Amino acid sequence: MRRIVRKMLLGGGMLLFMACDSEMPAETPSERVEVSFGALELKSESDINSLTLCVFRSDGSLDICVREQGSSLTASLLKGEMLSFYLIANAPESLTGAVAGERDFADTKVGLAMNSRSGLVMMGRGERRFDGPEAVHVVLDRLVCKVSLGSLVPSFVGADYLHSAPVVLDRVYLINACGSVPLSTEPSSEVVFNPGARDAALPAPVADLLDCGPDVLLESPSALSLDLEFYCCPNPLEETMLVLELSIGGEKNYYPIPLPAMECNKEYRAEVVELLSWGSASPDVPVSRSSVDFSVNVLEWETVEKECVMY
Repeated sequence: MRRIVRKMLLGGGMLLFMACDSEMPAETPSERVEVSFGALELKSESDINSLTLCVFRSDGSLDICVREQGSSLTASLLKGEMLSFYLIANAPESLTGAVAGERDFADTKVGLAMNSRSGLVMMGRGERRFDGPEAVHVVLDRLVCKVSLGSLVPSFVGADYLHSAPVVLDRVYLINACGSVPLSTEPSSEVVFNPGARDAALPAPVADLLDCGPDVLLESPSALSLDLEFYCCPNPLEETMLVLELSIGGEKNYYPIPLPAMECNKEYRAEVVELLSWGSASPDVPVSRSSVDFSVNVLEWETVEKECVMY
C-alpha cells in the first residue's frame, strides 16, 4: 500500500514539474538594428581600403567583429544595450580572429609594417546605445605619426672649404623609430627600427615609411625644397631622430635632428633645416647648433569623420 502511495506522489510531482516547465516563457532573441558605415571621401594622403568593426558588451565580452573591403560596412548591433564599438580602417585581416574581449583588443599591437603610404591604419571609438535610426559620426585617428622635412639650406657660414666642396644629400631617414603601437593608442617602445643607425636590411614596407634616398647635389647656398614625409609609431622616450646623411667632399656627415616625445596622429615638421658646418661622424651623435639650425613644429594631423547611418 505504501509503495502505491509513493508512486502516486512521485507521479504527481513529475506532472507538476512538467506543468511548471511548460508554462516557462521561451527566451526571446535579442533585437538588433542594422548599422551602415557609409562611404567616405578622404581629403588626406591615406585611403580607406578596408573597415573593421569590433563591438563589445558592457561586461567586456565580444559581441561582433566584422571586416569588409572598401570604405563601407554594415553590421547588426544589439538594440538598447550599452555597447563599446571600435571602427578601424586598413586593419590587418588577422585582427578579426584574434579578438576575444575588449581588454585583449586594447592590448593588440599594430605593427608599422601593417601601414602603407596609401593605407595608414586609423581608428575611432565610441560608447552608446543604439535605439533606432539615427546618424553617428566616428572620428578616425591614425595610429602612427608623421615626420616631415620641408627644405634644406646649405649655408656653411664661414666655412670656405665647405663652400667649394661638392655637397650631396645621400639619404634622409628616421632612427630609433618605434615599430608597433597598441590599439589602446598608448605609445610603447618595445619594437624599434633603425636603432642608432640606418638598417639596410629593413623589410620593404617598413623601409618605405622610414627611409628616402634623394641623392641630390646641393648647390650652396640655394635652398632645396624637399617636402619629404616619413611615418613611424610614436616613441614616448624622445629618442627618435630625423637624420640627414650627406657626403661633403666625399666624406660622410650626419645631421641628426632630435624629435620630441611622440603621439599618435601628430605631425612633427622641420620646415627649414640650415647646414652651417661639418656634421657628426655617426647618425646617433647629435651636432651643435653651430653646425645645423632647425626647429620642429608639432602639428595636429587632419582627422577623418565617417558617417554612420542606421536604417
